[in-house]
Amino acid sequence: MKKAFSWILLSVICISLSLASGDGEEELPPLPEEEETEDSGWVYGRIEYEHDLIAPNLYFLELLAHPGGQVPMIEGGYASTDVHVIVRLRGVDTARAMHDPTERHRPHLWRDRERERWNASMQYVWNLLEPTKTLRVHSMTVIEEDKVIEANIEFWLGGAWHNLAIAMLQDDFARPVQTDGTTWDPGSKTWGLENPENPR
Repeated sequence: MKKAFSWILLSVICISLSLASGDGEEELPPLPEEEETEDSGWVYGRIEYEHDLIAPNLYFLELLAHPGGQVPMIEGGYASTDVHVIVRLRGVDTARAMHDPTERHRPHLWRDRERERWNASMQYVWNLLEPTKTLRVHSMTVIEEDKVIEANIEFWLGGAWHNLAIAMLQDDFARPVQTDGTTWDPGSKTWGLENPENPR
C-alpha cells in the first residue's frame, strides 16, 4: 500500500512540474502555406432573372465581392459586399441579336440564321443557369473599352461545378475566340469562319 501511494505521489509531482514548466498551451504544428492556384481569386456570383442575360456570352451579375476575391477595384480589410456588374464570358464567340443597326447590314438569310442561333443560345444558357442561379467567377479582367469585366464562369448544377464556356462549345452554342483575330460567322450555314466578302 505504501509502495502504491509513493508511485501515485511521484506521478502527481511529475505532472505538476510539467504543467508548471509551460504556459499551459500546447504548441501546434505550423499550418501549411496556401498554394497560389489559378482559382485563388474566384468569387461567388448570382444571376437573378432571365433578362439579366444580355447576350449568350454577356451577363448582368451580382458578385459577392471581398478583398481576397480579386474583384477589380475592391479593397479593404474583412469587408464583403454585393456588387452588380456586367461580365463577359471569356474565350467564346457567340451569335448576335442583330439589334444594333450596324450589325444588320447583312443578307436576309444570314441575318435570320444568326438570330435563330442567338435565340437558341440565349435559351440554352438560361436553362443551364436558372435551376440554381449560382456561379463561380474566376480571373476577372476589366476591359476598359467595353466597360465590362471579362471572366471565366462556372455554374452549379447537379451537385457539381461546370465550365460554362466549355458547355457552350461542346453543345454547339459558341465557337472559340481565335487568337489570330479572325471571327466566326453565325449567319453562315455551317457557322464557319467569317467570309470577308459577306460583311459581318
